[in-house]
Amino acid sequence: MKRRLFSCNDVHTAGLAGNDYKLRSRLEVLLFVGPALALLLIFKIYPILISFVGSFFSESFLTGSKFFAGLDNYIQLFKDSTFLNSLWVSFKFNIITTPTQIVIALFLALMVSKPSTTSSIYRVIFMMPIAIALTSACMLWNIMFNPNQGIVNSFLSLFGIANQPFFTSKAQAMMCIILICNWRGCGYWMLYLLTGIQDVSQSVIESAKIDGTGRIRLVWSIILPMIRRSMMFVVVSDTISNLLMFIPVHMITLGGPEGSTNLLMYEAYKTGFIYADFGKSYAIVTLLILFAFAVVMLEMKLLKPKY
Repeated sequence: MKRRLFSCNDVHTAGLAGNDYKLRSRLEVLLFVGPALALLLIFKIYPILISFVGSFFSESFLTGSKFFAGLDNYIQLFKDSTFLNSLWVSFKFNIITTPTQIVIALFLALMVSKPSTTSSIYRVIFMMPIAIALTSACMLWNIMFNPNQGIVNSFLSLFGIANQPFFTSKAQAMMCIILICNWRGCGYWMLYLLTGIQDVSQSVIESAKIDGTGRIRLVWSIILPMIRRSMMFVVVSDTISNLLMFIPVHMITLGGPEGSTNLLMYEAYKTGFIYADFGKSYAIVTLLILFAFAVVMLEMKLLKPKY
């Protein structure tokens, strides 16, 4: 029986077929990834580049001229008491909001992690704020917190508590904004943590319970280390979301009273579209992006999974 040997032409043909297959595979990947990549470049990367480049220029609306300003926009910002106050307000907002949201989201996720009719009802309740547009939610909260006719003050009056100023008070406005953000965000981040908790092996949890491990110890020593990937995603995403918070401030307080809710994102908007100083506005956005990048890198390093 004769055995056919591969010739050089066969090897060459096989190589061409393999190259065609690789090229076709790459084209298929590009076809699926291309639209998302194009949107990312247009709506994310391009605006960042525009902000970075624009922060080194100053534009005069009287003469219509645009000239290179170097670091002057940044220097002027750090001499501006309004910007420094906005920086401090943003720091306070994020140092309170992000940890609070994550702790509450984890508690809610643990609360509904076991499948049951009750937990299904709780999941729906906790996820309801996500279904409401943030703009609509801000309008509702503003009505409820109305100092004179709001339902919250009407409820407090039943207990003999005087009307509270809420958004019109320098002392209370920030906490009201934080309350809205927590109401909106906790259920959202709960979903991601719940997914991680449900991936934890039940046999490990049951073994720990048999060994007499308490609930707090169970969460701290077993569940948290095993959902580290989900936790890292939630912490990073929540940090970015809160650093870029804009809608509640824009719709309700306009940065007041007395700059008590003037977050950096709103200060950038106000500087550019109200005071028409786009150079400084770009500089604020650039600083905000760099700060967010530094914080996120630190969080990813600290929360990076060890396995």
